[in-house]
Amino acid sequence: MLGQQFYHESIRNVIVAFGTMFTTLTASGGVFAPYPTETVADGTDPVPAAAESGKVFIVPAIGATAITLPDVAVGLNFRILFSHSPTGSITLDCAGANIFQGVVIGLAHSNSPAIITNKGAVVFSASTAAGDSADILCDGVNWHVRAYVAAHTTVTFTTE
Repeated sequence: MLGQQFYHESIRNVIVAFGTMFTTLTASGGVFAPYPTETVADGTDPVPAAAESGKVFIVPAIGATAITLPDVAVGLNFRILFSHSPTGSITLDCAGANIFQGVVIGLAHSNSPAIITNKGAVVFSASTAAGDSADILCDGVNWHVRAYVAAHTTVTFTTE
């Protein structure tokens, strides 16, 4: 009985210690901290600042919108997550430069993956599905896009 009580008390102490560590890491922006998010409102065109690097833009059922990225700087990164199909095109813009590189991976399509090379905008159509997403990473010269979509044909790229 004494051994069992010691065991349960030891487990409780580990849980308390882990809980304290988790709370400390979360509060200090450590590994367990959630990503900052912004739900894009209909009629707005977000222009995130470099200080907002790491932000996840959640795109609900909204009309045409443009998300314009800040000037390039090593390590900047953003994510776009579609929570619903938009009612208009969602454009990812790099402020007039043709510096998007990357890949669009679509499910079961003969043209997938599609390669993005020296483009100024990546456009997600109104046919983009809930769950589609894009990771955008910067190496200081280019913005690198990895888009994961249910239907490959929902994403196009343009030169500005």
